[in-house]
Amino acid sequence: MPDPKPNFRVRLRTMLITLVVGGAAFGLSGRLLQRNPQLLIGLLWGGAVLGPLVAGIVTVVWLGVKERRRNLLIWGVLLAVTPLVGMFAASALQSMARGPGGIGMLSNTQLIRNELPKRWDEPWVWQELERRQQAGKLTAAESNDAIQTLALAMAAAHPNGYGSPLHWARQFLEAVVQEGQLSDKSLLALADAFYGAEPKLEPLARRRAGDGSLPVAVKFGSVWAENSAGVPLLVWRVKQVSVDGKPAKYREDWRRRDGWNGSLTEPLAAGEHELRIDVEAAYAPYDKMVGLNPEEVDPARAPQPLRRWQTSVTEKLTVYAEDEALVKLITDPRQLSGGHGVQVQRLVMQQTKDGGKLVLLIDTRGGSALNLGFSAAVHIDGQAYPLEGAVMRLHLDGSEMTGGNQLEAPIPVLITDARQADVVLTPNPAIVEQHPEVDAIWGKPITFTAVPLERLDLEESSSP
Repeated sequence: MPDPKPNFRVRLRTMLITLVVGGAAFGLSGRLLQRNPQLLIGLLWGGAVLGPLVAGIVTVVWLGVKERRRNLLIWGVLLAVTPLVGMFAASALQSMARGPGGIGMLSNTQLIRNELPKRWDEPWVWQELERRQQAGKLTAAESNDAIQTLALAMAAAHPNGYGSPLHWARQFLEAVVQEGQLSDKSLLALADAFYGAEPKLEPLARRRAGDGSLPVAVKFGSVWAENSAGVPLLVWRVKQVSVDGKPAKYREDWRRRDGWNGSLTEPLAAGEHELRIDVEAAYAPYDKMVGLNPEEVDPARAPQPLRRWQTSVTEKLTVYAEDEALVKLITDPRQLSGGHGVQVQRLVMQQTKDGGKLVLLIDTRGGSALNLGFSAAVHIDGQAYPLEGAVMRLHLDGSEMTGGNQLEAPIPVLITDARQADVVLTPNPAIVEQHPEVDAIWGKPITFTAVPLERLDLEESSSP
């Protein structure tokens, strides 16, 4: 005869406990789902992974105690202790590692030569180097190696100068400079990388024969030098401006630590010329410039300079004839396939103490990649009112520059009660000639007819 089925019974107490615990867990899960679903997901993942492990360990220990099997009990205890030992070991190693890549466990050489080139603009390596320097575990040679590695990485990433403060390296740099650990070689390499080794001449505007002064701008240095304690301070000045090898007349308009702006006032004939800017410069130790403004220090009198030198920048300068066309007008509609993208947003008439004022708001974003340059006028009842300024959308060096989003013009008070007007944009090459990158613009007028004219002048005059 077959064995009778086992009699499966559940105690009432067990069932009640299960119902209470299950209900509480279900209620807590619902509460977490509403208030912190991410925590609930984490608990479910943890329960799915750790639950079977804990249940297995508890079962092994319980069987070992119940059946008095010593080996099984020891095995259960080892299983329970192993995760704790692993967590303790991992925590200890993590505290020793201090940062990504276990940098706290690396030797000085590994830290400087392997990690610093990859993480020179991050805090981790510099904090570790500062910690070791303060503890006396970093030699002067290793400090110099770190700064020269920084200079190489900075120059590779920013060949024209860094252009920002040395946020993360600052404290380490300041400490090793104060202790006199850095050689002149390291300081000069850092300065060249930080400022850019040579001055740069900004692109020149187009110039016609008979024009007035030509703006000239030289970029050199950094406004962040004094926010990067320890970097030698650059002092420099423009010594001379020459055209075709001969000193030329110029004036200095303004200068600051990272730039010089002047104007070439020498009359030039039409044709090709060479513009040369001679610069005198010096690197002064940071701690020797206390109380001195680098903009006012003559490089020839810089205190204890690490280096003093003269250099120059040259640029070809084309002077055009007075009647020479510099910007072409394009009228082929196929080159405006994306549309001109210009939209009139508002046209407003305001009342002023001297009469009235027209205000035109325009959006020039969007449309084709063709350059735009327009003069603008508003036509009201057959009368044209030219607006001051110009409407532009230019594509320069991969970026878009717009202008003329708000144009205005003072006009007499309108006698008419006109509520509409026409806005006419007329191509004007002269307004974009100053940009040497622009050689063509759209060459047909754009007219917006029956544009609503907001008569705020009438609202103001009719108010009590």
